[in-house]
Amino acid sequence: KRVQAAAQKYLVNDNRTVGLLLPDRRAQSPDLAKASSEIDRNPKLRDAAAGKSQASAAPVEFALANGVRVLFWQNPASPTVAIRARWPGGRSRDGESHGLAQVALEMLYEGTAARDKAAFAELLESRGFELQTQLAFEYAELFTAGLAADFETAAALLAEVLAQPRWPEDAFEV
Repeated sequence: KRVQAAAQKYLVNDNRTVGLLLPDRRAQSPDLAKASSEIDRNPKLRDAAAGKSQASAAPVEFALANGVRVLFWQNPASPTVAIRARWPGGRSRDGESHGLAQVALEMLYEGTAARDKAAFAELLESRGFELQTQLAFEYAELFTAGLAADFETAAALLAEVLAQPRWPEDAFEV
């Protein structure tokens, strides 16, 4: 009973402390498709993907022109690359529409404006990409991993999924 009383007293929205990684407020809202091409042209990321950089314990950090904050860790000994996109948009933002954030996140598996679900799945499988979503209370996340040699394709695909998701009406039918 004491634990429940403490939880009811302290675990409320007014007592919540949240840390978020946000783009620079002076920048325009992120256009992820454009961000992908900027990432592809960034020499730091290209070197990391090609295994030309030294492994680092601390991330290399920089911001794209559109305000997207980029952190990456380099490990040239690994032939893989992992890309994670995280943004504010977790369950705390559902309001009265409980489950809305989860549905929106799961819809990312339906493909993109340029690729239906089957073509999207075929691309993932043909390149050996892993794709995962995660929904937390304060954020949503999309993660992909694959071979470092396919970095440009992985970055472009992640940007495509986030910037141009497919929302087929039949996916909402019950």
